[in-house]
Amino acid sequence: MRANAISTLAAMGLAALSCREVVAGEIHVPRDFRDIQAAIDAAAPGQSVVVADGVWTGRGNANITFRGKAITVRSANGPAACIIDAQRGGSAFVFNAREGAASVIEGFTLRGASQSAVQCLGAGPTIRGCILNDNWNGLYGGGLFADSAASPLLIDCIVSNNLAGMGAGAAIVRSRARIERCEFFGNRTDLFGGGGVAATDAADVTIIDSVFHENQAIGFSGNGSGVLISRATGLVVNSLFYRNTATFIGGGLSSVLSTTRIVNCTVSNNSAADFGSGLYIDGNTSVENSIFWNNIVDEIYVAGGSPTVRYSTIRGGWGGEGTRSDDPRFVDEGGDNYRLSAASSAIDAGDNGAVPQGIDVDLDGNPRFIDDPAAPDTGRGTPPIVDIGAYERQSGGGFVLAIVGDCPGRVRLQWFNAAPGRPMGIVFARSTGSFRIVGGPCAGTRLGLGANQLQLVTVIGTGGGSGQISATIGTNTCRGHVQLVVSDGSPCSTSNVVQLP
Repeated sequence: MRANAISTLAAMGLAALSCREVVAGEIHVPRDFRDIQAAIDAAAPGQSVVVADGVWTGRGNANITFRGKAITVRSANGPAACIIDAQRGGSAFVFNAREGAASVIEGFTLRGASQSAVQCLGAGPTIRGCILNDNWNGLYGGGLFADSAASPLLIDCIVSNNLAGMGAGAAIVRSRARIERCEFFGNRTDLFGGGGVAATDAADVTIIDSVFHENQAIGFSGNGSGVLISRATGLVVNSLFYRNTATFIGGGLSSVLSTTRIVNCTVSNNSAADFGSGLYIDGNTSVENSIFWNNIVDEIYVAGGSPTVRYSTIRGGWGGEGTRSDDPRFVDEGGDNYRLSAASSAIDAGDNGAVPQGIDVDLDGNPRFIDDPAAPDTGRGTPPIVDIGAYERQSGGGFVLAIVGDCPGRVRLQWFNAAPGRPMGIVFARSTGSFRIVGGPCAGTRLGLGANQLQLVTVIGTGGGSGQISATIGTNTCRGHVQLVVSDGSPCSTSNVVQLP
């Protein structure tokens, strides 16, 4: 149900304005071919196969292969409306003919796999705007499995409720992978760990702008419930880890016999039964510009190697240049809103030189390196100084939302400084996070909302500017989160996230 709400929003792209232009030479399923595989077999390089709404099953609609073709296979109206169900008969897609980044699948819900939703064997396709939900593999990768020098790109995807022995959401083995703007939640391993993502056996994984929550690593070696990097290399940037659970070590992340770099991440309220509730280290791991706060048992545990921690906030303190132990003062930790409040000492306190090249926005998609004139520059570099954590505190007269009233009861939403005369959507979710709209006029827009009960509440046809709207809300909506989106470009403008009373 949670996935359906998310994908509905993605497909609508605000006010159901997500109709695509008809492109000459497109192949349509079932208009031109009755199943997806037949359409791919007929496609020429550079063509698109467009799949109509529905639940696609059976021969020709599972274990689908691209046969090495540089083509795009996409849904007509987004992942809520177009589902490929493998019905426990293998995979949805298998890439095994050296496909590259120009081989694209986009906008599907992929479910019911018994051998990973997507297999990449020596191939490097692009998986974009998909929901990988309720898939299984007895060993590696319930959602995504990459092996044999594969190099997939997973972008703007939701990976949820998958099960595997290792890497329930995604397993990267003897391969490299890039994961951008994805959300991993509710995934579970029952053997070796890596509830969200596992990279192992000389793998190389890059994770950017992603959220990991409520993943589990259980069993006799419950290790790394959010991310496990084992005998591999990894870079994790601008990412959030919260409420992940390991029955052994590494509640948020685990780096074992690996070289891992963690930059501008926030890791909070994760748990591990033994050690490293936030982070378990046995290798040459570096932590920079990151927050480890209120993880159960401990924040960081070092079993071996030569780790470094710099310009970070660690509860209980830690040695290292620029580290601090004072409360980062999240906006609402109890409500899983890990953005920095105006009183946070993590503002303007990071190291500019630690931010990887090309990273110029935070987890919300807002600019990095924003100076707060009210905060001292305690970090390193030429001002403006980057903030510590996954979110950059924004200042100035931007698009602002405020809420007045009580819940349950009558509330008033007030907004200021939005682009005037444009359609404006009011979006609700039970949680905060980092969901990215896939289709429509607001494609590419990053919301500060999470997966839980995400929905487009209403659209104001001539919104924007400054104004207000009143509504009566019930008990089941109280303490939820609201954000406004103005359809003024791609990406569209978004307000701050506000929690209902």
